Amino acid sequence: MTRLVLCGAIALGTLAGCALAPSGPDPRLDLSGIARFAAPRATQATLSEVASYATVSLIDAANNRSVSTTLTNENGAFRLSFPSTFKPDPAKFYYLEAVKGLSENRPGYVAARLRTLARFNNGWTTLTNTQPNGGIVVDLGTTALSIGAALRHNNPASFDFLSLIGAYSPEEGGHYVHPAPALSTDDYGSLVALTAESLGRSEDPVASVGLTLPNTWHRRGAYVTVSAIEPASGSVGTSLTIRGTGFSAIPGNNLVTLGDARATVATSSLTFVTVTVPPEARTASVSIRVGAFSALGPTFTVTGVVSGGVSDQF
Repeated sequence: MTRLVLCGAIALGTLAGCALAPSGPDPRLDLSGIARFAAPRATQATLSEVASYATVSLIDAANNRSVSTTLTNENGAFRLSFPSTFKPDPAKFYYLEAVKGLSENRPGYVAARLRTLARFNNGWTTLTNTQPNGGIVVDLGTTALSIGAALRHNNPASFDFLSLIGAYSPEEGGHYVHPAPALSTDDYGSLVALTAESLGRSEDPVASVGLTLPNTWHRRGAYVTVSAIEPASGSVGTSLTIRGTGFSAIPGNNLVTLGDARATVATSSLTFVTVTVPPEARTASVSIRVGAFSALGPTFTVTGVVSGGVSDQF
């Protein structure tokens, strides 16, 4: 092994107080973790597609240069080593990113990225660990929070990235346990849903998720369409199904109105939404808004009993 001579004093060419110490990479720099999704998802971009045999890189967020690169194994586990010339800056943040082309890297499919934020503090800390070099996970939740932090930065004020270190637990499906002041639990819920939706559509979530100020998260280039409603008429209290594209799987992220009356969303997916016709509803076109995007659908005819006991349409 190569050794360095460390000296307390050098006098007249004589070494005094010298010791021999090993040289080479600092073992604290080694970075081990796992790229995975915390919960099963019935989507096109699966765990085996994105996490297994993915390329993992540590990227300097200040200049977007890759510092070191490796591959995950079939279970998504990885280990990054660094050259002896690399000296991490404790004042900097780094992206720890796993990337892989979807559908076996075939033409026409994008490369999807999962990422987390990393900082060197006598070892590597990330969104999932404050103890250096322990419990490092890159998953759906860390990707969502990393995207949100980057988009929030300077919109409208500088984002404190340090506030996210150790803020997320990947256990039991993922939990945002220590919300940052500028990134609420509601923000996290929207970001996770959009990240999952992007992957489900075989899109790269880092490229697909956007922010419309002041507080609307959306998929870039996303669109909303309404193709049909079932039934076409009914009384107050009727369960109405709206079919189309671009809906959110989180019911509360879909704003549905019948004319001027807002309907409460009961269930939702990417392609359908169910609502209950509200008491103040009148015959009007069905409208749905998801984030910054909206669509107008067919007319729903409200029927019922008016004063005098005569059945009629509203």
